Amino acid sequence: MHTFGITDHYFVVVEQPLTVSVPSMIKNQVTNSPLIESLRWYKDEQTVIYLIRRKDGKIHKTFVAEAFFYLHIINQYEEENNIILDICTYRDPSMLDCMYAESLKNIQKNPDYAKMFRGRPLRFVLPFADPTNNHSVDENSGLLCSTQTIIYHLNNKQIFVKPELLCDLGCETPKLHYEKHMGRPYRYFYAISSDLIKVDTVNKTWKTWNEKNIFPSEPIFVPAPEPKSEDDGVILSSLVWGKGLENQVGVIILDAITWKELARAEFTTPSAVPKCLHGWFTPKIF
Repeated sequence: MHTFGITDHYFVVVEQPLTVSVPSMIKNQVTNSPLIESLRWYKDEQTVIYLIRRKDGKIHKTFVAEAFFYLHIINQYEEENNIILDICTYRDPSMLDCMYAESLKNIQKNPDYAKMFRGRPLRFVLPFADPTNNHSVDENSGLLCSTQTIIYHLNNKQIFVKPELLCDLGCETPKLHYEKHMGRPYRYFYAISSDLIKVDTVNKTWKTWNEKNIFPSEPIFVPAPEPKSEDDGVILSSLVWGKGLENQVGVIILDAITWKELARAEFTTPSAVPKCLHGWFTPKIF
């Protein structure tokens, strides 16, 4: 598990069917092989989502979904009698192959590298209250919530959730206005594939920014001093170039509302610059 969710009253833990083989891990220690070779994906198993009460650490409710792989939860929050859970998901963990050193060395020469990130942001609606008789359904029918998520109450007492697609683009390293909206209702998040992406989770629309031969990093949202809306601020992202420009690097600033470029800085370095994923912004200089 790379991330977990937290709301006012619950921890949200997502157990994907990706495990570590202990015998393989011991063998890899002897042969000095990477840990990734010890991972085992069970495609026929379900992903399990746990709601854990913060007040006593006990499991409140358990849900199941089709098998998916994930690294990052976008956000989660309580709404009426539900937990809304948004996750960047993949059908399997094959995208981890992108992280091998050989793949990273060729990232700027491989036109299909971005296509390896085929994940999609999905929304799961998890009812933390027990369903009434009016809402109880069997495995052949579903309950449609306020979003397009469908909840099935199976005969074996399991609750199966079928998610809603938030954006038909590959999205990773999602960011939002954390200080005000982490664990609370929100509308916008920002992500990357080979583009910089802004997703409106209410209208299910998105905006992208890209330039040929440029690879942006994780978008960082910086709110305006006195923001008038959730997306009133700027997006910061570092840039690297490919195809002969591996010593060039930059920082771009986008208007988070209009998604238009406001400014950028570019400079060259003594050696090639690798693509980065994560970053942060601080208003203080230490």
